Amino acid sequence: MLTALSLVLLSLAGANCAKAADDYPNKPIEVIVGYLPGGATDFAARVLAESLSTSLGQPVIVNNRPGASSALAVDAVKRADPDGYTLLFGNNDAIAILPAVKPDVAYKIPDDLTFISRVVEFPLVFAVSTKLPLNAMKDFVEYAKANPGKFNYGSSGVGGSLHIEGVRMALAAGIDITHVAYKGAAGAVTDLVGGQIDGMFGTVKDISAHLNTGTIKLLAVTSPERVPVVPDVPTLAEAGLGDATVTGWFALMGPANMPKEVTDKLSKAVADALVKPEVAKRLADSGLYTSPLAGAEFKDFVVKQLDTFKTIAEKQNIRITD
Repeated sequence: MLTALSLVLLSLAGANCAKAADDYPNKPIEVIVGYLPGGATDFAARVLAESLSTSLGQPVIVNNRPGASSALAVDAVKRADPDGYTLLFGNNDAIAILPAVKPDVAYKIPDDLTFISRVVEFPLVFAVSTKLPLNAMKDFVEYAKANPGKFNYGSSGVGGSLHIEGVRMALAAGIDITHVAYKGAAGAVTDLVGGQIDGMFGTVKDISAHLNTGTIKLLAVTSPERVPVVPDVPTLAEAGLGDATVTGWFALMGPANMPKEVTDKLSKAVADALVKPEVAKRLADSGLYTSPLAGAEFKDFVVKQLDTFKTIAEKQNIRITD
């Protein structure tokens, strides 16, 4: 009798889950972003949310919860009901880098999330101050070798992609440069323009206000190929620093154990959004290039990246302990 009752209850639970998935969504969806409004992550989230609102027939609302290098946002989503109504729009910093450099981060990758779909990939750009006589990566490497530790570069914080890319570039070039951590990329950009720091890695969106103004110089992009938004800027590989090649990414995720039917519906909605020319153009104009990768393939991609950054963190003894 107990066995029969258990089977009935399981059957009812399965039926209710299927009904909920069929009915999804029937109320607004919250997408949490772990950064302040106006940055690249927030911008891409809002472009996607606008399209998803139309295709899913319910408002998709972006909610900014900055703090702790976006770990607060990831933790909030981890703790949410896995019903598809609380989602995360996150990036490689929070998902593949921070867990590699902060042993006590409040979430575990990949166990605590459902990996719905990668949305975009993007290069970083390496920019330097106009106060230095550097017009190409060759000049920069020669300067850094002649002045060990003198060249300083800013980033959005210890352990983020802008910091780690500086470490990777220094390893590839065999140079010693000094990291300066800021509370966000905006502060680093301001000081770069003012000449208080010598250089930085950033997204195209980060430095977009200073493109073609003569206030900074772009020496390289980190992607495997040159990018249309800054076509005259060579790649690191062209300068012989191919080991530092990297692309960042933004993605849509949710709490662990979301129903497959809901996850599939969301990943399809993302894919449908990214083939819309107007969506792709808005993203590309900010140096963000559509790159959907869904489900298990996306999860495997994240795990491989996390392993790579763990190796880098161990070799360079990069740890965040506060």
